[in-house]
Amino acid sequence: QLNSAVGSALYMSPERVQGEAYSTPADIWSFGCTIIELATGQTAFDPQQSVIELWESIVMDPSPRLANSALSSLVDGCLEKDPQRRPTAK
Repeated sequence: QLNSAVGSALYMSPERVQGEAYSTPADIWSFGCTIIELATGQTAFDPQQSVIELWESIVMDPSPRLANSALSSLVDGCLEKDPQRRPTAK
């Protein structure tokens, strides 16, 4: 388990934003954000938001979705708010 705040805020998982301990499920969250960006050409979260607004979006708003794509269910799993419910790297 880790507890640092290093990394790009646009890809931080809810548990990281909330200052909780985290491990590989946080990387799975970031992977889901990356898939959205690669598929759409846009970040999963609005980069124009303030850091506080961004963190509130990550924690409080529904997770971003990748509609009508073969990758939709993968992204939905990766962006599960509960880290215990995210898929593993395996």
